[in-house]
Amino acid sequence: MKIRNITFAASALILGLGAVLAPSKIKAQSPNETLNVNLPYSVTIGNKILQPGSYTIQELESPVGSPVLQIFGDNGMKLETSAMAVSRLESTQADTRVTLHHIGSNYYFDKIWIGGNGFQFPLPKDVNDR
Repeated sequence: MKIRNITFAASALILGLGAVLAPSKIKAQSPNETLNVNLPYSVTIGNKILQPGSYTIQELESPVGSPVLQIFGDNGMKLETSAMAVSRLESTQADTRVTLHHIGSNYYFDKIWIGGNGFQFPLPKDVNDR
């Protein structure tokens, strides 16, 4: 249990330190094509603002062909939001990470990599209009 707390603290520290550099990076484990991430601050994806906390991210099987990710809170029990990626990115590495845009005091999901499969997300329209 203590090792798990240290792991969560280290993940939060990596996310916090990485967020200073734009785009930010975080690494996490990827069991069964999911990504567990602890957000130490609010992050926007689409029109949804995720409050600080632990989230599970996984790809949804999409019949339309566009990649869709689901983001769960409450230890994977509560669907917080679904987000359609604008593009799918491929990598020869099986890394798992999240990159964020840091604009002013706000954070936005940029790319999410789960086991080498990458997903890129657009900034909200009001951010692009500024």
